Amino acid sequence: MVVAHELDRLGRSFADLAGFVEELREKCIDIDLVNQPIGTVGEDDWMAEMMLNMMMVFADAERKMILLLFPRPETL
Repeated sequence: MVVAHELDRLGRSFADLAGFVEELREKCIDIDLVNQPIGTVGEDDWMAEMMLNMMMVFADAERKMILLLFPRPETL
């Protein structure tokens, strides 16, 4: 089992996160998110799958918004 505070801690982009989650699924490893009411522990339905995918999209959008508001010094 992988335990994290939030989904966005597991990857830096949607592609990274989706790849990591798929890798965990292939190995039958559950995800438990402490600060978010979603995860894969004991879940095997379409609604849990949809929520996880939506949260991955929101995490990616949040990261992009942060980078726009607070650019890294090397990108200035």
